[in-house]
Amino acid sequence: MTRFVYLADTHWGVETPGYTMQESQPARLPELLAALEAWMATHGSVEFVLHGGDMIDSTSEEHIDRVAELFRLSVPVYLCLGNHDLTREGAAQMWLDQAPHLFLGGANFTVETPDCFLHVVPNQWGPDPYVWNGVQKPHFLPEQDRLIESGLTRDDHRVHILSTHSPFCGVPADQTGLLDPFHSPPQDFFERGQALSRAHRPLRCVLGAHSHINTCVAAQDAHFVTTSSFVEVPFDFKCFDIVDGYLSMTTHSLADHMEGAAGYNYEKTFVQGRACDRMFGH
Repeated sequence: MTRFVYLADTHWGVETPGYTMQESQPARLPELLAALEAWMATHGSVEFVLHGGDMIDSTSEEHIDRVAELFRLSVPVYLCLGNHDLTREGAAQMWLDQAPHLFLGGANFTVETPDCFLHVVPNQWGPDPYVWNGVQKPHFLPEQDRLIESGLTRDDHRVHILSTHSPFCGVPADQTGLLDPFHSPPQDFFERGQALSRAHRPLRCVLGAHSHINTCVAAQDAHFVTTSSFVEVPFDFKCFDIVDGYLSMTTHSLADHMEGAAGYNYEKTFVQGRACDRMFGH
């Protein structure tokens, strides 16, 4: 059995949060990680934690050094770089130099267990690789596409999971109550995700972040999942279990572990998702 925790969008270092969906409390990250450690200690063996990106709010040596220290947990932590992690030239190399324990040899890597392959491939944003200058046109470099395609052909008896920061799917209107899907990606990126799902049956789950919303869209045999911000009330994260080819997901909140966890906006309950957005098993 493999169990791992998935969280995202901690935005360490921000003084005035920009894009948020619920009240953001990034300065409480050390407290939240202590609460997560306590949760893991009482909920069975967790093999590793995957951070889905935007670990920091802007790239600096100080911010990277601090989160590299904060995320030294009792289990390994891996990072799929997000746009806010890449706000200056050379950012990816800064991460690899200053926080190598968050990666497996490079920004693109695969976590392999007896039950699964977790392919971590951070998408690009604009014309300059691994740099975000405000442009949001998610795509992969040709070499990343080759890594994904070759990785998904390995041992089709094991579950395959792909992690990237920008979601392949928008948040369904059925979830938000809006007329159209929310936070939808460009059509070509959406189609890339659908094509991967059709071509690779062992691909059972695609993990995204970026929207700060819990959602789950089923397509073919895969689930396209996003998670809300770990530092926004009620401090949600996800737990994945893989055993004998069976993949399940549950979503958990640390609100009960945090004193003074107030500020929830009940006009945006769609952020936490419906039951089908918070759990599945197949």
